[in-house]
Amino acid sequence: MIRHASAAAIALLCNATALYGQSVGTPITELIVKASADVHKFPSVGSPVIGSARGGTVLEIRRNLGSWVEVPWPNTEAGIAFVHVNAGMIAPRSTAAASQAAAAQIAAVAAAATAARGANSSARVSGSVPARQGASQQATYVSLPQHRIGMGASMNVSKPGFGATARTWWKHRLGVQFNASRPRLESADGQSVTSTQFAPSVLYSLPDGLISSVWLRPYLGAGPRFYRANLETQLGYEAFGGAEATFAAMPQLALSADMGYRWSRPSFNGFQPRQLGFSFAGHWYVK
Repeated sequence: MIRHASAAAIALLCNATALYGQSVGTPITELIVKASADVHKFPSVGSPVIGSARGGTVLEIRRNLGSWVEVPWPNTEAGIAFVHVNAGMIAPRSTAAASQAAAAQIAAVAAAATAARGANSSARVSGSVPARQGASQQATYVSLPQHRIGMGASMNVSKPGFGATARTWWKHRLGVQFNASRPRLESADGQSVTSTQFAPSVLYSLPDGLISSVWLRPYLGAGPRFYRANLETQLGYEAFGGAEATFAAMPQLALSADMGYRWSRPSFNGFQPRQLGFSFAGHWYVK
């Protein structure tokens, strides 16, 4: 009897050690959450938010998908979830952190198994097993394009007028924008004249963020502005800031609004551009 008990104890210890060894060490990087992070079911802003990670939480990275990382999440069917990389900082994973994460995973799986057994027992008592909602719902989500080249239209709000605009991004941070419009210039006595303006600008994207199903990308920009009116061509300068919003329902369309400050404004016989400019724009990203 003692020999049988000893053999059973040794077998349990060996199995526990093997399980712990398989849970540790495969991820080599981790995501340290900055403030708080939405945990999505799929790598897209249009996918359901299934949880939230508080600031300072360390999540092991199973896979790095570029803008998204795959992390373990015990409350899902596959045991994984996805977090946007801008929600935290990626750092090399330490052995101690891996051990703690492995222990936490084992505890979470055990708790989930216990809860599942309790739910099955309750269902058997009531005589019916509730259907899983996840099985009846089709998993649909929209992946955002890379937003590299976009073309569209702009509208000057301060002095209503429309124009054409193009915007391109590379390496996620730097970009170039071209605007062409025909706004009206005003004089001090209230008269106005139509002008042609062309504004190439350099853009810099600030850290973006996700709000529910909306992707926000704030940016700063500056560049020259060429004016032509009364058969004259002159040069001015402008600096501006704004934000670009992309909705999960139409991932290729981005709407933006920005406000600019213009200096070295030229004067065409008393007709002068406004010092502050406010405009809306829509870009359709072809790639």
